[in-house]
Amino acid sequence: MEFTLDIIKIALLTLAFLYGVHRFNREKFRASSHENLKALLLVYDAINDDESLLEIYGIKKEEITSRGLSVQQFVYLLKDFTAGQLYYDTNAEHHNGMFYKGNHRYHLCSQVTTRNAWPLLKSFFGATKYGECIEKTINFAHDNQTNT
Repeated sequence: MEFTLDIIKIALLTLAFLYGVHRFNREKFRASSHENLKALLLVYDAINDDESLLEIYGIKKEEITSRGLSVQQFVYLLKDFTAGQLYYDTNAEHHNGMFYKGNHRYHLCSQVTTRNAWPLLKSFFGATKYGECIEKTINFAHDNQTNT
């Protein structure tokens, strides 16, 4: 009986230790992601000051304006979606891979301006689950607007 209790104690201590390591690593990831996010937002702010920086990303100002957006609107959307990625990657509940109605980003995705900007914004998010979530929400919102 005593031997069984000792085994249970060791197993519980091991599980507690592993859980602690997991939580530490998750918090470390969240903190480093937060610092990276702050740096990225500053980088994107620089685009407002010097629009030629868009060319570094392979985007010309004319591509943005031809889609009915100003550079400032484009940068705003870029910053908003970038900020959302940290939350999505660390906390968000995923509702069938898209934002749920009533969510700030669902509303953003339902706007024509966002749909027009998405082909350019998409390159910033690559083939990530977050990028797929944005695109799926844009398409869903558009389909629901045109079908109502």
